[in-house]
Amino acid sequence: MSQIARFTPGTRNNIKAQLALRDDELRTAKVRLNEQQVKLDQWMSYCVDLETQYQAALQQLKTQHKSSLQHREEHIASLADQLARLKQENSALLSSISKANRAQGPVNPETYYVDQFDSLNHLIQSSVAGMYKWSCNTEISSDAISQVHNLLDSIDPCGKWENYLANDSESDFH
Repeated sequence: MSQIARFTPGTRNNIKAQLALRDDELRTAKVRLNEQQVKLDQWMSYCVDLETQYQAALQQLKTQHKSSLQHREEHIASLADQLARLKQENSALLSSISKANRAQGPVNPETYYVDQFDSLNHLIQSSVAGMYKWSCNTEISSDAISQVHNLLDSIDPCGKWENYLANDSESDFH
């Protein structure tokens, strides 16, 4: 038999050749399948590692969140306490203000204050006169008197000097 006739379809050699070809294809497919299985195992290992990392990160975030939440709750509680104290102080202040808004009358009668001012006026006059007599043996120049008057005039809230000597009255200062 010729070489061509040996491999004609349906012959035993043809079927063997086809089986050998299929067997090679199966071996190649098994090799590829094994390669794919190795890659799949690598991906599975990578996914397991990712899941482990994810779980660890998630647990850490939960712990941080719980700690942050607890800190904020404590802060809110302290602010609530502070708010309660401030409300209490506000009520006390409002009560004090309402009591203070009542009409105020003089503590002493008007004559008491007039007498106190007259007494103070007399004390000042006598003290100044005594100091002048005690410490000064010479006449004061008119320029020095003018300077003292100008200085006293510049002190507005305390009053103004008036020439009472011209009126021959030593006891009246206003």
